[in-house]
Amino acid sequence: KSEVQMVNYDSKVSDVIELFKITNYRFFPVYRHLKEDIIGIIDVNDLINANRSDRILKFIKKPIVLIDKFPALEFLRKNYNFAIVYDEFGNFLGIITRKEILRNIFNIYSPNIRKISENAYIIDKPIDLGLIEELTGIHLGEPNMNLNQFLMEKNFVDVQEGDEIEIENLKITILSKEGDYISKIKLEIIE
Repeated sequence: KSEVQMVNYDSKVSDVIELFKITNYRFFPVYRHLKEDIIGIIDVNDLINANRSDRILKFIKKPIVLIDKFPALEFLRKNYNFAIVYDEFGNFLGIITRKEILRNIFNIYSPNIRKISENAYIIDKPIDLGLIEELTGIHLGEPNMNLNQFLMEKNFVDVQEGDEIEIENLKITILSKEGDYISKIKLEIIE
């Protein structure tokens, strides 16, 4: 069980934004005095235009609260993005996000990523190094650099469909291109 990142209700907007930069999490439970006293959630997207010195109190939303037996499909059907999860005795267990359900139960990482085995993915465009690092834990370069730029820097200039490229512990198979742009790959982690 991993530690849930939470924020105190008296935190400043700048505190939450710094936590976002460290964790890359969009949602955080908000507690009052004790971490068991969760009063709401904060969505980092709501803070984008906020004054950094403001307190987060006015941005706190009422949380969706579920028991741990709540069906995942129902969570998706109700279009929840984030929920706080308790057991049947009222003990805090953690949080769940739509992204985690899609990723861990249905092997869907985003509309453009499909997990095909424990160490392999099919990725449609856009393909950037940040996405590859998130999936594999392997740092190749600047997160916002796209795969085409990266391959050109590594002197893979004229890659074609079907080409296989091994870099670090990764094998990248080019599945399709749109002109000179790589639009679909198979990404495999090589042990």
